[in-house]
Formats: sequence, structure tokens, C-alpha cells
Amino acid sequence: MLPTNEQKEKPTQSAKSLSNWSCGSQYSPVERFVHNAKFMSLSQFCKIKHETLCVTVATTLKFAVSKYGWFYYGCTRCSSKAPNPEKAYECSCGQNVEQPIPRYKIEIYVSNGESKYRFVFWDSECAAILGMTAEFMHNSMVENGEDDPMVYPDELEMLLNKKMAFRVKVQPTFSQASVWKLCDDEAFVKEIENDYIVEDNQSKTEYAKLVPNKENLETSAVSMLPMPGQNPRFAQLYVYDTKNEIENRMHGFRSKSGVDVNIVRKLSEMLYEHNVHAQSFRMARDRLCEEVKMSRKVDSVKDINDSKETWRLAVRIMDVWSVVNNKGIEHLEMIVMDSLGDRIQVLIRHDHLMKWKEVIKENMTCIINNGSVYNNDFQWKVCDHSKKIVLLGGTTTKAIELQNIPPKGYFFKDFGEILQGKCKTDRLEDIIGAVSEINHIQSNTPGKKVVVSVVLKDLK
Repeated sequence: MLPTNEQKEKPTQSAKSLSNWSCGSQYSPVERFVHNAKFMSLSQFCKIKHETLCVTVATTLKFAVSKYGWFYYGCTRCSSKAPNPEKAYECSCGQNVEQPIPRYKIEIYVSNGESKYRFVFWDSECAAILGMTAEFMHNSMVENGEDDPMVYPDELEMLLNKKMAFRVKVQPTFSQASVWKLCDDEAFVKEIENDYIVEDNQSKTEYAKLVPNKENLETSAVSMLPMPGQNPRFAQLYVYDTKNEIENRMHGFRSKSGVDVNIVRKLSEMLYEHNVHAQSFRMARDRLCEEVKMSRKVDSVKDINDSKETWRLAVRIMDVWSVVNNKGIEHLEMIVMDSLGDRIQVLIRHDHLMKWKEVIKENMTCIINNGSVYNNDFQWKVCDHSKKIVLLGGTTTKAIELQNIPPKGYFFKDFGEILQGKCKTDRLEDIIGAVSEINHIQSNTPGKKVVVSVVLKDLK
């Protein structure tokens, strides 16, 4: 589900902007955070039958890769979804949107002990943690030659392995919870956990109520300052979109002034050309963009495990073969290798053959994104890796020239090791030798193929 303007109760404060709640109020940020919400441990979410506003504590675990990717196209003013990402429209908030912009919508599994649940993180919360807008991140990927929305940028990893306090709306119909507010401040999370969330699969069932009065409506700038000798607990993060600064500033005018965007853009270009401060700013901005591009590193094959679902691999496809079972159902298997020489076996199931059969070519180099990780349970294994990769509907590949991965090669096994029983019985090995004898054995069963046996001698 994407946000609409009817969701008026949903605040815009994010993880690092809780300080403005404490201004002059007799209530702490924690009390404001839990206001009118039910305190529940994560283990109780599966028992909720109706939409419920809850406060809980959990740790972000791994991405739940959806078929829509990590962002959606929305209004430039509010977070509503655009009806068409390629067309201008007038949003229900009154904004005339010339070009919808990417906004974060990321599904993440969170955990607490043995309990796990799927949370949906929205634009403002993600931008506050990541320090950049979805539009900036998406544009950086496009400039780097990656325009597939199913490719999760490495920068999103900053959202994982964080213990946070959450204010969420649990939506049992979709088996998910929509994040309204969050905070990863350690003291804040600890206070929520100790004072509100009860362990042993129980929680306090009462709701937090704050009754406004004249006193707590007054504000004081002094209350935002830390006590002498103490560090501030909260900070506010501002994200400035320099990529579209001209359009963004002009969108701020309520009246239709008729200002020509092209004239403003030319004035901006002239400023960049002749003003030394503007030039320095542009250099710093371009350098930041380049650093973002370079930070999109790939994972090593040897590091693959089942701790996350968004592995990004740069590999060469060493070999591809088709397997047909006794029911006539076909699937593909292949072996891939990275620049370090580590190999892993890959499976393409029957229901995804049409997508991959024309894409996968032997000896090609490519980037594989979002392949699912499973235990290596192949009947016949071609490498020692304990895991295998399965290419599914959400997996993407991008052919790219990778000179640092050597071309297809073989890993020959010595005959002596085979005769001494040092090889695994479920492992397929490369061998090289001379054929010294050939025996043709005809099967007695009608319709069966001829079995041919050969005798090999090594070259020693």
C-alpha cells in the first residue's frame, strides 16, 4: 500500500527529528512517541486481527525483496503515489507535478528474539537514516549505468542491523506493519524497552494518553539545549536536493508567477561559471556523487550465506547445462566464478526458464542482483560451496565486461586422489587422460540408452 493524503494522522518526523517534541513540554520525547499507542512485543503482532497502532522495539534483519523494488514515484511535495511516473499531473495536495520523483518504500524483516515481522519503511524515515533522498540515490545509479529498480543500492545496507523503537500501524490483512515513527537513539530505545515493552510474550495493554493544556503548549528554545557537560541526545537532519534545486525552489511559490525555468537555469549556469564559491560547491557535489557511485561494491562468492537476501555478485558463467527429470521437466544449472576464483552453483527452475534461457550465455561476465540463497542440496555438486544461488523473478542480471575474472577454465583432479578415495561421492570433477579402452554395454531394458564405459589413463 502506498500513502495517500487521507493518511493525515501519519506524522512527518523521522528518526533524528524528535528533539522538536520536547520544546517546552512537560512530557518527554518518549511520552510523545508512545502517545495513544498500544505497547506490544513483536511476538504478539501475529495475533492482531484488526489494524492497530503499536509501539515496539526490534532490530532490522534483512530486506524483503518485493516485485516493485525499493522505491515508488510520487508527488514532489507530499508522499502520495503518482498515477503515472512518466506524466505530469496535479496532485490532490494541490501541487502541479511536472515530473514525479522516486521516494523510498522499503520492506524489511525485523526481529526480536525468535519473533520476526515485515515492516514497511517510508520515504522520510529512510532519508533521515541514509542522509540522501531516494531521487539522489536513483539518479546516481542511473548515471552509473544501472536503471533496474530491482537492484538494491549498497547504501541501503545502512538500514540493517539497527535496534530501534518503532511506532507502527500493524496491518494484519497484509501481514505487515507500516512504520510511522522510529528512533535508533540508544537511551531512547532502552527507555521504551524497559518502561513499556514487557518480555515473555506479554505486553502492557493500556494506551498512553497526553492531555494538552496551556502549560505544555508553551515553547522554550532553552529546553532544546543539552545540560552543561552533556552531549545532545537528538539531532535534526536536513536533506537538500541539489540535483533539482531550481525546480524545487520554484515549486515553493504558491502563486503562479510565470517565471521561465530555462531563464533561471541559464542564470544558475552563469553563476557556476563565474562565481568561485559556486564552483567550489559544484566540485564538492560532483565528488560526492562519484563517491556514491564507487561505493556500490560487489560481494565475494566465498562470503555468501543466508544472513541476507540482496547479494550483489560480479561473476563469469563458467558452464551451463540443462537437466531433465524423469517427468520431462527441465531446469538449468550453472557454475559461476568471481575474480578471487571462488565458485558457486546456480539453479534456474522450470517456471523461470523462459526469462533466463535467452539471457544466460556460457563464458559471459555479468552482475547478479537479488539471487536467493539456499543450502547446496544438489544431487551432484560441482564445487565445495555450502550454498547455492537460485535465480527467481526478482533476480536481475546485467552483462558487463569484467577483465579481472579469468576465462572459462578447468579444475582437474589427480587420478591418484580419486583412486585413494579422497574425492566426495556426490561431487562432479574435471579429469584429463587418455582413453585406453572402450566398452559398449547394451541395456536389456527396451527404450533405454546404451551405456558406454571407458578406461582412462593419466598422462604421468
